[in-house]
Amino acid sequence: MADPPKDRDGRPEIEIIPPERGREPPRESGTRIFVSLRRRDRVHVARLGRFGTILLLLLVGLVVALVLAFLLGTFLILVPAIIIMVALLAVGLVRTTFGARGGRPPTE
Repeated sequence: MADPPKDRDGRPEIEIIPPERGREPPRESGTRIFVSLRRRDRVHVARLGRFGTILLLLLVGLVVALVLAFLLGTFLILVPAIIIMVALLAVGLVRTTFGARGGRPPTE
């Protein structure tokens, strides 16, 4: 057997062996996502296909719609509540300013 090639210092050079291409089928390019809850030391990445992309977009749209509905509902409830509070404050201010107690002026 022949000796491996050596560098300038006389040490053998490191040979880089590429991985075998026959073990796995060739992978397509794209994003791959997979999270396993059983083992915390590994994160597997899998390709996200058309169905997965559509499902992910629908889920994001649903979350955005729910947040928007919540904010809009809160706004629509707060506006009348603020108007009622301002009206009550105005009525109270008018009553205390003009001294109305029961609707009729006092008689002597």
